[in-house]
Amino acid sequence: MNYIGPSVSIKGTITSGEDLAIAGRVEGDVHLDAGELMLAPGSQVVGDLSVPSVVVHGSVQGNVTASVRVDVRPHASVGGAVVTPALLVAEGAQLNCRVEMPATSRRHLAQAPDRATLAVAG
Repeated sequence: MNYIGPSVSIKGTITSGEDLAIAGRVEGDVHLDAGELMLAPGSQVVGDLSVPSVVVHGSVQGNVTASVRVDVRPHASVGGAVVTPALLVAEGAQLNCRVEMPATSRRHLAQAPDRATLAVAG
């Protein structure tokens, strides 16, 4: 796993082919071809995310596109559009965004009744 520490501020695009954790500030887009993006508490991303999966403990101001899942934890915030087949939103999370769940993903999830497309954890 690659790690961007809390004292690091990056301006520009980040591209990775494996898991990435961000604890600092990123002004720019983040693209992961594989793995999971973890935004630590206190992290800030101002830009678009294009990832398989993301767990947000910090703040995202931009569009989030995830091919597998978006998980927004307590005290996290997301502003922008979210496109994903599965969205988990914990109690205390702040969403100010448009959510789109592609029809092909919904059909796949509809065949698996034990999986929810949108869940709010309490």
